[in-house]
Parts: sequence; structure tokens; C-alpha cells
Amino acid sequence: MSTVTLGGDLVHYEVLGRGRTVLLLHGWVGSWRYWVPVMQTLHLKYRVFAVDLFGFGDSAKNPRRYTLDEQVRMLVQFLQSIQQKKVAVVAHGLGAWVAAELARRAPDAVARMMLISSPLFDPGDLANRPTPKPVTHPIRLEDADKTIYNTERPPTEERGDAPLASIGRGGYPEDAPDRRVPDPDALGSSDPTIPNARLINRARLEEAARALAAMRASDTTALKPNEDNPLYKRLSGLDPAGLLNRTMKRTDVQYEKLMQDVSRTDARVLIQMATYYDAGAALDALRVASMPTMIVHGADDPLIDVPNESVWNYLTNEKEDSCVPVPLSCGHFPMFEYDAFPRLLGNFLDTADISNIEIKERWRRRSR
Repeated sequence: MSTVTLGGDLVHYEVLGRGRTVLLLHGWVGSWRYWVPVMQTLHLKYRVFAVDLFGFGDSAKNPRRYTLDEQVRMLVQFLQSIQQKKVAVVAHGLGAWVAAELARRAPDAVARMMLISSPLFDPGDLANRPTPKPVTHPIRLEDADKTIYNTERPPTEERGDAPLASIGRGGYPEDAPDRRVPDPDALGSSDPTIPNARLINRARLEEAARALAAMRASDTTALKPNEDNPLYKRLSGLDPAGLLNRTMKRTDVQYEKLMQDVSRTDARVLIQMATYYDAGAALDALRVASMPTMIVHGADDPLIDVPNESVWNYLTNEKEDSCVPVPLSCGHFPMFEYDAFPRLLGNFLDTADISNIEIKERWRRRSR
């Protein structure tokens, strides 16, 4: 078992093989363990890392790290710790959401992405939604420590452009616990909060501290989700075991293996990350992604619907060659349920121009 300590919290990972680097990220169910067959397939040509996100597997169970910003922050630090400046990312479910945001914040770190069962929902405004802009100051891994932990910002930088900004800077020193207080208005948002603690309204910080204390006391999150939040609706009321039972039959070969990870999952991470999911922001992160991206969904997925035509049109507009939607005849776990998945993944990693990959089920834009 391999671990690193990042920002004071333990992160577990496993690595296999040699060659170009592939990073595997799990979803809401399970941990790095369900990637073992994929690692065994790839390791002869690639150096494959599988990471447990915060709240899962053998990584830290720290509710203060259960936000989109914090999961992305961890991955940036992790890539820096293993001295990898550019990786291919294969991510599933929750991991796919995190990977897309990683690509937005640190585009030079992601060579290409395969996103599987990614939560992509129609926010209802795609016909007239403004084209999003890339971050003004993307993260460079060689400058990650300075970028993430510097408490000062360039005077010309505006709110919303800074990468991985959140209340709590400086690597979360143990002698400054209140710097780890999350902003209730920013948890899980792709819009960074103000990184300079001197500029934070004192009353707002105290209110956040009281909210965090209440959350700890009840051992549940008191966050109030948007009632129209489609991801929250799907995860609300489900614990890890319930989520597994919803996405996989007990008779499936992988069921018992995934059930072993249920006890290693902090149930709070499921709902806390989903609480501030923003469907529009999730699509925008992919809309600005310039690296080759394959988006895979199971047509029979009981948890995450295949995106509709409006979503596909929005994501592929002017980038049909670099963004390839692939609906498959399977459920939530294509890596288990789709027999040709190893070949699909191999072609994706090996083919320079992914638009040339012959895929029977590929979605294609209709002629206008």
C-alpha cells in the first residue's frame, strides 16, 4: 500500500507498470480496487496510478476535504508529489466530475480524458448560455505550491479566475484550524472564493464556523442544496450500501468486491459533494477543455442518465474532433459490463486523433 500526506491528510494510491502515465479515478461506489483489471491490462505499456479520493478507500476521512475544490487540490498536489507534469486521466462517476474540473484548473497537466458515467445534466439554458472562458491563471504543476498556498493574489486578478482558491490557505497548518472552515456559499462550486483571509468578512467567517461546529456535532451536513440539483436528488437518502445496490445487482461478479469498500466509504462525502453540484458549471468545465476527451455513458445506467441532445451539442460545438460522446449498451460500470471496454480504452490512449477511432455506438452531431 502506497500513501502520501498532502495538506496534513493521508492519500492512498497504488501504481503498476512503466511508460506514459495514466491516472485512474473512481466514482461514488468503491475505491481504487475496482480499477485492478484495468491496471493489469494497461501496465505493460503505461505507468498506471489509481488514487482513493478523500472519503473513500484508505484515504483520509475528513469532511472538510469533501468539496470539489479540495478533491482537485489534492490531485494537483498528488501529481506534483509523484513528479508527473502531464497525465492521461480515466475517471468514473464522481471521479469524472473531479477530473473535468482538474482539466479546467490545470489544463497543461491533463493530456487527455476518458470520462465514464459523468454527471452531465441539462441546466435548461444551453440554447443561449454564454460561451465560458478558460481560467485566467491556470495552475502549472511546477508552481503548484506557490499557486495553491500563496495568500496573496496578483492585484489585477478578479474573483472567479484564481485556481483552487478556497477559504483556508497555507497548507492547512495544524496551529490554525479555523483557516480550514469552508465557505457555505462556495462548497463544491467551480467559482473560487476569496483567498486572502484578511479580506473575508468576519461575521461571515464566524457564521461558517458555527455551521461547521453544528455539522460536527450532528455528524451530518447541514448544507441546504438547490432543490433543482439533479445530482443531489439522485444521491439523497442513499448510503454507500444503498448506492451500490442501486447501481449493481447482487448477482454481479463485482458486487462482493465493491461491497468490501462500503465500510471504507464515509457516507458524508456522497451527499456533501453533491449538495453544491452545479450542472451548468460542470458542462462549462468540459466546454473549455482543449485536450482530447471521450465521454462514455451506459444507456442502462440506473444512476446517471445519458446526456440529452442539447448537452451533447453544447459540449461538441466547434470541437467535434476532440470531444467524442460514446453511449454504450451497459449500466453504470462500463469497465465491468461492456465486453469491448479494454479495446475502447486502449484505442483511446493509443490514437492521436480520437475522432478517427471507429466506435459503433458513437454519438454524432446531426446535420442542420
